[in-house]
Amino acid sequence: MAGRKKGDGLGRLGGRQKGTENKTTRSMKALVAEFADEKFDDYKRAWDELEDKDKVSSFNSLLKFVIPTARDEAADDKDRQSVDALFSRLFDKK
Repeated sequence: MAGRKKGDGLGRLGGRQKGTENKTTRSMKALVAEFADEKFDDYKRAWDELEDKDKVSSFNSLLKFVIPTARDEAADDKDRQSVDALFSRLFDKK
């Protein structure tokens, strides 16, 4: 008896369903997010000691976590709000 063939129209042949998040990835993202949140004040203190070129590099590294990579469409409001929030956290002194 022959098994299913790829492209038979009956859906995926095995593994996770399309769009199902990897459990390890989810838990690692949660740990990294918690660490980043806890250490953000340390980051801001270290920021003040950086040279301008290093600030630009660091800021560019953070942006990839806030806005999607460049695309043909204009950035939507959510992206702008995220960038504004990051700018505010980094540059507004309390």
